Amino acid sequence: MKYVYVLTSCENDTYYEQFFLSLASFRLYNPDTAVIALIDEKTKKGLTGKRSGHEKLIPEIKVIDVPAEFNQKEASRWIKTSIHHYVPGEFLFIDCDTIIAESLDHNSHPGIKIGAVLDTHVTLDKHHLRDTFQKVDKNANFSSSTKSNTHYNSGVIFCNGDSQVTVTYSEVGV
Repeated sequence: MKYVYVLTSCENDTYYEQFFLSLASFRLYNPDTAVIALIDEKTKKGLTGKRSGHEKLIPEIKVIDVPAEFNQKEASRWIKTSIHHYVPGEFLFIDCDTIIAESLDHNSHPGIKIGAVLDTHVTLDKHHLRDTFQKVDKNANFSSSTKSNTHYNSGVIFCNGDSQVTVTYSEVGV
């Protein structure tokens, strides 16, 4: 099992700091576990000086080529929806604002292709942001959450490397 972070950041945001704290908490409980960071070229150029502490905590960083016209948010979504192209096999994606509070030892569950948790652990009809999610879905011409009464939190996502599930950038909406 590989553990994957995606970072797109510049000096004007706090994404690097969130990533660093998440990575430090990950290492506290999982000192010898394989972890990979996927970043874009713009982010890589800005990871110097006080923004380079991660290098002591993570052995593998892959720079992903994203279309030059993409802004930071678009670059993040582009990379996140194509992780399976850069990380073969089974992986657990961890969002940069996730703090790890225990070991992530994992027993594989071959029947699970993709695993995620319902946002705030409730179905969409009970979610306090239901109307907002439905509006975003409608604007993006994306209706699966409304039909399935689900909205998943993307903070931690398990992907079984044997699955043929593909999510395209256009399906995520920007």
